[in-house]
Amino acid sequence: MLPAVILACGCGLSSFSDTQVNKAVGEDAPNVYFGKILNQCKSGKIEIGNILSEDELYTNLEENCIPKEIVIMTVKDYEKFLMERRKLMAKLIEKYYKGL
Repeated sequence: MLPAVILACGCGLSSFSDTQVNKAVGEDAPNVYFGKILNQCKSGKIEIGNILSEDELYTNLEENCIPKEIVIMTVKDYEKFLMERRKLMAKLIEKYYKGL
């Protein structure tokens, strides 16, 4: 399974101490809990975290080097998630380094 706490933390949905969010996410695969987040963006009713618009969600994913495909990923996609996240993090580090 994709560690929910890692993914939730990386998306500004949680912190390691935010038990409410961790309980809401539980052991759901990312496509399940991001489905809930996408629904809350449409309904305006908070279920997980505090994101209420898709723009805010995707901006948050980008800022935290989380591939936007996470919203459809399942447990089987964990290695792909790690590979894609490494690439995004490397690009961010390169951008920072070149900006020095």
